Amino acid sequence: MVGEEDEHFINIENKDFIKKNIEKLNEVEIKIVKARFFDSKTQMQVAKELGISQMTVSRMEKKIINKFKKELKKIEAL
Repeated sequence: MVGEEDEHFINIENKDFIKKNIEKLNEVEIKIVKARFFDSKTQMQVAKELGISQMTVSRMEKKIINKFKKELKKIEAL
């Protein structure tokens, strides 16, 4: 029998990765991640809620994604 990757196991790994890395973010970054990726809000909506510009949300979002990428590369290197 040839081994296959279990989709449920991958989902658990992904959720664990996200949870651990969200905990490393500051309060504003957490709000941005939750609003953008879990609540599907636009950058404009998030900016208005936080009282910052859409450009600031965009820059912070890019910074957050880069943090996640660095952590993922660390895992892949193991």
